Amino acid sequence: MHNNHKKPFKRLLSLRNLVPVLTIAGALASTFIDKPLGLDRDQLTPGLLALLAIDALIERLDLLTNIEEDVKTLKRLTVPRTVMIEEFPPELHSDLERARQVWLTGIHPYSKIAKYYSLLEKKIRHGDKVRVLVVDPNGTAYKMSAMRFSGRATEQEEHRRTISTLAYLCELKKMEPDNLEVRTIDYLLGYGVFLLDPDTEHGAAYVRRYTFKTQISAGAITPKSVYRPEDGSLYELISAETRELWNCGTPWEC
Repeated sequence: MHNNHKKPFKRLLSLRNLVPVLTIAGALASTFIDKPLGLDRDQLTPGLLALLAIDALIERLDLLTNIEEDVKTLKRLTVPRTVMIEEFPPELHSDLERARQVWLTGIHPYSKIAKYYSLLEKKIRHGDKVRVLVVDPNGTAYKMSAMRFSGRATEQEEHRRTISTLAYLCELKKMEPDNLEVRTIDYLLGYGVFLLDPDTEHGAAYVRRYTFKTQISAGAITPKSVYRPEDGSLYELISAETRELWNCGTPWEC
């Protein structure tokens, strides 16, 4: 309680509050006292002007500080800069090449594994950690995945694609078993993702959203987005969700 009484006095004696008080006191003294502090009024005037200049400077510093805080707040509230795209940008290759930790999830991301097979092989031989999660071919989720297509995709085709993906991964795993982990989950994933070094400032999440019975132009297009740490909560959500899905997966025995 004693310390609380002192706080108003500390605030009153702060530089921000003291300058106006001294300015007013000096102005009153020069008005009503013939020689305040033994000085002529002309000698007191420069001091008053200096105090006014200090006060203006403090006002400007306060304004700049407030602007900086407002900018930080706006950054937190701003809608993420990500947009839907049809193809991932070329940066995916360089981000993947640099990453020391890679999560790849998808219903059956065969095309992604085939495309980046050589790079993934290089990474696991180098000691980087790669984790791949796909839908369980022995469960029920893959059967529902066939419903996504507007054509006549069958459960058997989806099953075959998933088995082919796992076989590809098992071949890759033979090279460095400790650096490639494969899991399956009996859950129909809403999107697939390349999650790269999520706990670092150069992390990235390349997300491909699964559509439902839709076609654009000549063929089906999977809308894609790229998220980075500066995108805030959305990036954090994808990172957390990917790792929770991984934790709920079951190791696949090749």
